[in-house]
Amino acid sequence: HKYLGTNIFTSFHRQNQKSFKMSEPATPKLVNPDGTYPCKPLEKEVISLAVIQSNCCQVMGIPPSKLNKDEILTKNIDKMLSLAEDACQESTPDIMLFHEFPITGFLAGPGWDRATKLEWAIEIP
Repeated sequence: HKYLGTNIFTSFHRQNQKSFKMSEPATPKLVNPDGTYPCKPLEKEVISLAVIQSNCCQVMGIPPSKLNKDEILTKNIDKMLSLAEDACQESTPDIMLFHEFPITGFLAGPGWDRATKLEWAIEIP
Protein backbone atom coordinates (compact mmCIF):
# COMPACT_ATOMS: atom_id res chain seq x y z
CA HIS A 1 0.00 0.00 0.00
CA LYS A 2 1.34 3.43 -0.90
CA TYR A 3 0.74 4.89 2.63
CA LEU A 4 2.54 2.09 4.43
CA GLY A 5 5.23 3.47 6.74
CA THR A 6 4.26 7.14 6.29
CA ASN A 7 1.98 9.56 8.03
CA ILE A 8 -1.30 9.25 6.14
CA PHE A 9 -2.30 12.89 6.63
CA THR A 10 1.10 14.18 5.44
CA SER A 11 0.97 11.97 2.35
CA PHE A 12 -2.60 13.00 1.59
CA HIS A 13 -1.74 16.67 2.12
CA ARG A 14 1.28 16.52 -0.20
CA GLN A 15 -0.77 14.89 -2.95
CA ASN A 16 -3.61 17.36 -2.60
CA GLN A 17 -1.93 20.57 -1.48
CA LYS A 18 -2.68 22.34 -4.75
CA SER A 19 -6.38 21.64 -4.46
CA PHE A 20 -6.66 23.06 -0.91
CA LYS A 21 -6.36 26.77 -0.27
CA MET A 22 -5.80 28.00 3.26
CA SER A 23 -7.95 30.96 4.18
CA GLU A 24 -7.04 33.69 6.64
CA PRO A 25 -8.93 33.50 9.95
CA ALA A 26 -11.82 35.95 10.09
CA THR A 27 -10.98 39.09 12.07
CA PRO A 28 -13.97 40.76 13.67
CA LYS A 29 -14.63 44.30 12.49
CA LEU A 30 -14.33 46.47 15.59
CA VAL A 31 -14.37 50.01 14.19
CA ASN A 32 -15.94 51.31 11.00
CA PRO A 33 -13.86 53.42 8.59
CA ASP A 34 -15.64 56.57 9.88
CA GLY A 35 -14.57 55.81 13.46
CA THR A 36 -17.96 54.64 14.70
CA TYR A 37 -18.57 51.23 16.22
CA PRO A 38 -21.56 49.18 17.37
CA CYS A 39 -22.92 50.30 20.73
CA LYS A 40 -25.44 49.02 23.22
CA PRO A 41 -27.52 51.30 25.45
CA LEU A 42 -25.86 52.11 28.75
CA GLU A 43 -27.38 50.72 31.90
CA LYS A 44 -27.07 54.21 33.38
CA GLU A 45 -26.21 57.52 31.74
CA VAL A 46 -24.24 58.71 34.78
CA ILE A 47 -22.26 56.75 37.35
CA SER A 48 -20.89 57.90 40.67
CA LEU A 49 -17.40 57.14 41.94
CA ALA A 50 -15.97 57.21 45.43
CA VAL A 51 -12.22 57.74 45.37
CA ILE A 52 -10.72 56.68 48.68
CA GLN A 53 -7.16 57.67 49.55
CA SER A 54 -6.00 56.69 53.01
CA ASN A 55 -3.11 55.38 55.02
CA CYS A 56 -2.71 51.74 55.96
CA CYS A 57 -0.51 49.75 58.31
CA GLN A 58 2.90 50.30 56.80
CA VAL A 59 5.27 47.43 56.23
CA MET A 60 7.79 49.18 53.99
CA GLY A 61 11.30 48.89 55.35
CA ILE A 62 10.30 46.49 58.13
CA PRO A 63 11.62 42.92 57.81
CA PRO A 64 8.72 40.47 57.40
CA SER A 65 9.99 38.39 60.33
CA LYS A 66 9.08 41.30 62.65
CA LEU A 67 5.50 41.62 61.38
CA ASN A 68 2.28 39.81 62.22
CA LYS A 69 0.79 39.23 58.76
CA ASP A 70 -2.73 38.32 59.93
CA GLU A 71 -2.92 41.33 62.25
CA ILE A 72 -1.79 43.78 59.58
CA LEU A 73 -4.10 42.39 56.88
CA THR A 74 -7.05 42.39 59.28
CA LYS A 75 -6.41 46.00 60.37
CA ASN A 76 -6.11 47.16 56.76
CA ILE A 77 -9.28 45.33 55.67
CA ASP A 78 -11.19 46.73 58.65
CA LYS A 79 -9.98 50.22 57.69
CA MET A 80 -11.11 49.69 54.09
CA LEU A 81 -14.55 48.51 55.22
CA SER A 82 -14.94 51.50 57.52
CA LEU A 83 -13.96 53.92 54.75
CA ALA A 84 -16.34 52.18 52.32
CA GLU A 85 -19.18 52.55 54.83
CA ASP A 86 -18.30 56.24 55.26
CA ALA A 87 -18.37 56.70 51.49
CA CYS A 88 -21.95 55.38 51.45
CA GLN A 89 -23.32 57.77 54.09
CA GLU A 90 -24.99 60.18 51.68
CA SER A 91 -25.44 57.90 48.68
CA THR A 92 -24.12 54.61 47.41
CA PRO A 93 -21.47 55.02 44.74
CA ASP A 94 -21.50 52.72 41.73
CA ILE A 95 -17.74 52.19 41.97
CA MET A 96 -15.29 52.61 44.85
CA LEU A 97 -11.64 53.18 43.99
CA PHE A 98 -8.94 52.56 46.58
CA HIS A 99 -5.27 53.44 46.33
CA GLU A 100 -2.67 50.80 45.50
CA PHE A 101 -1.84 48.17 48.15
CA PRO A 102 -4.65 49.07 50.58
CA ILE A 103 -4.66 45.58 52.14
CA THR A 104 -1.04 44.48 52.26
CA GLY A 105 0.71 47.82 52.29
CA PHE A 106 3.78 48.37 50.11
CA LEU A 107 6.05 45.34 50.54
CA ALA A 108 9.60 46.60 50.13
CA GLY A 109 12.85 46.67 52.01
CA PRO A 110 15.08 44.09 53.69
CA GLY A 111 13.70 40.55 53.55
CA TRP A 112 10.96 41.27 51.02
CA ASP A 113 12.01 38.91 48.25
CA ARG A 114 9.54 37.57 45.69
CA ALA A 115 8.77 34.41 47.69
CA THR A 116 7.92 36.44 50.80
CA LYS A 117 5.76 38.87 48.83
CA LEU A 118 3.85 35.93 47.37
CA GLU A 119 3.19 34.65 50.90
CA TRP A 120 1.51 37.99 51.66
CA ALA A 121 -0.36 38.19 48.36
CA ILE A 122 -4.10 37.74 48.42
CA GLU A 123 -5.48 35.22 45.95
CA ILE A 124 -8.82 36.21 44.50
CA PRO A 125 -10.63 33.30 42.88
